[in-house]
Order: sequence, then structure tokens, then C-alpha cells
Amino acid sequence: MSYFKAQHQKRHLTHKKQKKFEELRSDVLNYPDIYKLQPIAVVMCLAKYYHTFAAEVFPNAVRIADRFHVIRYILDALQQIRRRVSKEQPQHYRLLKSNKSLLSRRPDPLSQREDVLVQQLLSLNPDRAVYELKEELILGTIPNSIKH
Repeated sequence: MSYFKAQHQKRHLTHKKQKKFEELRSDVLNYPDIYKLQPIAVVMCLAKYYHTFAAEVFPNAVRIADRFHVIRYILDALQQIRRRVSKEQPQHYRLLKSNKSLLSRRPDPLSQREDVLVQQLLSLNPDRAVYELKEELILGTIPNSIKH
């Protein structure tokens, strides 16, 4: 059981290293008892073959995207918005370009000056929802808009 950690009473399985699709399939043969756990949820990377594999092996489990990848997609969306706004508002190009990393940083260690810059960057685009979602996920709270 070198790649897995199973906790039978909690019914969760942690995969220790990223594998290719065929390696995952061969593990079913090498570690059949683990796959009898029937977990209620599987948290995984967003790669399609992980979802395919989980659907085949654990058909009743809910598939959940891992937090790291969700946040990464949100950060990518923030950068796409920043680039779009810089094209739509060329007078703010330098401000947006020189402070692009501020949008990706955690909110808690920002200095007062950096916080003012973030607010200035966000004021250039009326849609703050992506940034606010990133903040909520990084800080580990769930926004009300997602709870329902």
C-alpha cells in the first residue's frame, strides 16, 4: 500500500502521487481491498482521466475538484480579466501590468499601500466577483453565493 493511505472508518482514500490513467487502473488490480471502500466523495485534480477513473471505480462517490486547482483556475481568470481591462482601458495599462501579482496574493499579508492598489485595480472593472471568490477560497470560508 505504498501509494495509498486508507482510513476505513472515515471511508476516505488519499492518493500519494500523481499517476497516469493506466497506472491508476493497474492499482485496482494490485490493491483491490482499497477499492472496496466505496468512498462517499473523491477529491481530485481536474484532469479528465481522474474523473473518468473515479466514475468507473467509485460510481456512487461525488467527485470534487481539489482546492488548489480551483484556486488556480480562479487566478487564471483574474489574469484574463486584467489583460482584457488593460486592452479596454489603455490609459491604465501600466498600472495593471506593474501590479498584476497583487491580484494573486493572499489578502492577509498585504500592506496598506498594496491594499489601496488592489482596490484601485478592482475599481477599473465593476465585476469583483472573481476576486472575492478567490479571497474566500484562500481564507477557507465559503461565500454565501455558493452555499445554496
